[in-house]
Amino acid sequence: MTKQNISKMIVVGSSCQGYKTAADYLTKTELGSAVMAFFPHINPHVIRDSLKQLGKPYEFIRKGVVISPGVFYIGASKKCEVTMIGDYASSSGLHRRFSVKDCGGKKQIKMHSRYMKDTIGEAFMEMYNLFEKNTVCVILRGAGWDGVDAAKYIKEHGGRVIIEDLPNGGMTNRAREIIHDAEIVSPEDIPKRLEEIISS
Repeated sequence: MTKQNISKMIVVGSSCQGYKTAADYLTKTELGSAVMAFFPHINPHVIRDSLKQLGKPYEFIRKGVVISPGVFYIGASKKCEVTMIGDYASSSGLHRRFSVKDCGGKKQIKMHSRYMKDTIGEAFMEMYNLFEKNTVCVILRGAGWDGVDAAKYIKEHGGRVIIEDLPNGGMTNRAREIIHDAEIVSPEDIPKRLEEIISS
């Protein structure tokens, strides 16, 4: 699959309660020629189960996976330790890093993984390095700041940033503080907004 066939790369970062938005709303997005990649800090199987139920095409990100339009991709759950306390979760994170490379002059997109700590920030930047202004960062509720600085950089260099409109989340609150012109969108309205961006 060639790079030009992918109109938008939508990268989603979440932790704690953000996975609910990802599973309940974002998995319902009609991607068309775009791609969506989830990088959660908690067990991603909740997202997988939602995609299965909806009959949406999805793949876990593995070494050598070729990214294709219209497919949802999920960061694998290796080294993910989750502790549930009521409705909240704390996690050690996935400790993964993803790189995207053009291959053989055909601009095929492949992902290779290696372990590291800043999962979301690294994923955002790796995607931006290839897709540039066609990168859309979605920051969902989470306990930390992971991905926020990378999203700020991407917004300042022509990409888009959408922040989930929910209070009491470290990631979303921090994103609002430092990315002043990001779009703040309610969870249930994010898919519609993404579809508008994809079709524009």
